[in-house]
Amino acid sequence: MEDKYVCPCGLTCCDCLFYNKEFFAAAGAMKRLIDEYRFDVFFAMLSKSEVSAHIASHLKRERIQFEEMCRVFERMPDFVKVLEGIIAIQCEHTCKEKNGCSIGGSTHRCEALECVNSKGIEGCWQCAEYRLCDKLAFQRRSYGKTVTENLARLEKEGPDSLRPRGNQYYEWQRKTIKANETP
Repeated sequence: MEDKYVCPCGLTCCDCLFYNKEFFAAAGAMKRLIDEYRFDVFFAMLSKSEVSAHIASHLKRERIQFEEMCRVFERMPDFVKVLEGIIAIQCEHTCKEKNGCSIGGSTHRCEALECVNSKGIEGCWQCAEYRLCDKLAFQRRSYGKTVTENLARLEKEGPDSLRPRGNQYYEWQRKTIKANETP
C-alpha cells in the first residue's frame, strides 16, 4: 500500500469511510445535478397530489399507486441537507499530509500521531509498547482486530504489505456482514 495511506496507528486512510473519494464524489455529483436541474423544485411539485394526479392520469399505472410513490419527495429538502452534510464531513487529506485526520475540513488531534512524532518514528509498529499502549484505545474500540492485525503486519513486513480491507475495515462492518451471511 502506498505509504501516505498508512497511518502511524496502523489504520489506513484508503479504507476510512471519511476518506472514501468515490462516495463523496457521488454525493457531490448528486448535489450538483439537483442544483443544476432544480430537481428539488421538480420533486416538490411531484409530491403535491394535484401534480402527481395529473401525471398519473397520463400513465398506465394506477393513479393512487403513482401518488403514493411521489409522496416520498415531500422529504426532498431533508435529502438535500443530508447530501450537504455528507459532503461537509469528507476528509480530503491523509493524516500524514495534515499531521492528523482532517474530517470535516479541520485537523483533529491524535495522541498516537503525537507520540510517534515525539519519538521520531514512522509508526506505532516501531515502538515496543504498542501492544498495550493506551493511546490506541479509541482505535482498538472502533476498528477492533484491524488495528492489531495491521500493526503486527507492519512490524514484520512494513507498509508495502498492507492491502485495503474494503467493507471489512470497521468492527461494525464485520459484525453486520457476518450477521447477514446465510449458512
